[in-house]
Amino acid sequence: MSKVYLDYNATTPVRPTVATAYNDALTLIGNPSSHHHYGQTSKAALEHSRLAISKSIGSQSTAIIFTSSGSEGNNQVLQSVWRQSLRQNEPIHIITSAIEHSSIRVTLDYLSQFGVKVTSLPVSNTGHVSAKSVQAALTPDTKLISIILANNEVGTIQPLADICEIAHHHNCLVHTDAVQAFGKMPISVRDIPVDFMTLSAHKVYAPKGSGALYVKADQTLDALIYGGGHERALRAGTENLPGIIAFGCAASELSGGGEWQRQQTLLDKIVRELRSEISSIVVHSDHNYGLPNTLSLGIEGLDGHALAINLDLAGIAVSTGSACSTGSIDPSPVLDAMGVSPSLNLGSIRVSVGAQTTIDDIDYFVTQYIQSVRQMQSG
Repeated sequence: MSKVYLDYNATTPVRPTVATAYNDALTLIGNPSSHHHYGQTSKAALEHSRLAISKSIGSQSTAIIFTSSGSEGNNQVLQSVWRQSLRQNEPIHIITSAIEHSSIRVTLDYLSQFGVKVTSLPVSNTGHVSAKSVQAALTPDTKLISIILANNEVGTIQPLADICEIAHHHNCLVHTDAVQAFGKMPISVRDIPVDFMTLSAHKVYAPKGSGALYVKADQTLDALIYGGGHERALRAGTENLPGIIAFGCAASELSGGGEWQRQQTLLDKIVRELRSEISSIVVHSDHNYGLPNTLSLGIEGLDGHALAINLDLAGIAVSTGSACSTGSIDPSPVLDAMGVSPSLNLGSIRVSVGAQTTIDDIDYFVTQYIQSVRQMQSG
């Protein structure tokens, strides 16, 4: 049985060069905060990785702090803006979108219990947030706009440059969760002048457990974890040196346009061949304005979870956006926000390709998808 991994948006396999960098870093015994030569050797390696990550988004290295994950970075920004408003005894309003990662949605739900007013903007049927809707949602109390750069489920890329222009005209901070976009599209904080940007290592072929947060101005951010003066006193705790070094290595080896085009071609092949065999197939991703590696597709009335299980039994790893909990299946919030019917929503899966995906993998997936769908529809 073939083994085909098509869930790169969930996590990526670690590149051999990155694994080597990680393993080599395990021999560094010094604490980066120590002043002896062991510590300073570790500190130099840490700063080398900080520089590599900063270069990958066009920022100064001093604007990068290391975290444990994208979720931590997202929490730090949201909770920081809330706490600063508390200290200043000011009301706070935060604008976000209906298709954010759960670390944004759930955190804002939590903060709303403490008086934070949240506006969740609707999206179009392709998953786009309108810059005009951002403009219309602004109030005198709006302190932050947090909009994901590229959605993890359908791949839609948002107009962050336009949103930044609107926000900064109203003295409002902008945060973007760029975890899914990083390494899959050109990103520069000069072109997208956000105040905060969240990144994660395990989406770019590095180990899980490391992340980074771009902070334009330190005074706009509070620490989430307090203690020592690590990371400019913005993130206490001895740094995960092997993970950070691996992250820096991965950042220096990010894919470029040629690889992105190759991945787009693989997805185009899937869409073309499935449409020729299954007339009812629906493609949720808009590849004119989305990530080149992400494809969300579905069939009305099909059981998407059962389809994903059937594909797994055939050796193919994909994901569904719907969640299975307490014995029931809840539709994907992203597809729901895009106006997809519950029946089509539950019949949808996500395919995400990456550096190791081959044409043979795609051919096998297409064959097994068609076979599974026909068996399920005939049964």
